[in-house]
Amino acid sequence: MNKYAGDTIKRWIAPAGAALAIGLVPLRSGAAATGNWPMWRADAARSGAVSESLPKDLRLQWVREYPPPKDAWPDDASLPSPATNAYMVRLIFAEPDQIKAGERVFDVTLQGKPAIEKLDIVAAAGAPLTVLTREFRNIRPGAALTVELTPVKGEPVLCGLEFIAEPVR
Repeated sequence: MNKYAGDTIKRWIAPAGAALAIGLVPLRSGAAATGNWPMWRADAARSGAVSESLPKDLRLQWVREYPPPKDAWPDDASLPSPATNAYMVRLIFAEPDQIKAGERVFDVTLQGKPAIEKLDIVAAAGAPLTVLTREFRNIRPGAALTVELTPVKGEPVLCGLEFIAEPVR
């Protein structure tokens, strides 16, 4: 608990018998309240209809010309290229079922190379429904990132994947 919580409450409670003045503006409704608003001057009831008709000689008064649209992500050499940059890949696991250690075991391969052998999420995390993360740095994916999960016992599970560009050195 915040040690200042009681002090904060005491500061905001007015002593008994104290008057508290708040600036309030009375609100009016009806024709008198909206009569001076230009958009409702002819229709204070806000019905959406007026008795006036449109003039016969309508003409274009003005035109707003917008600049041509620009690409949100310009094709610029300063942007990182997935084919040449190094990335940090974070794999996120969690055992979704109430099972015991050893009931779900699998291997993880990243870019065709063994990354984790015989991963048992429950044993590594300590309990089911507990998050387990593993990070791999300096991964160069080329045209695609490949993550393979090969079952040893049970079905493999992967809950999330983060793919973050590492700073260029």
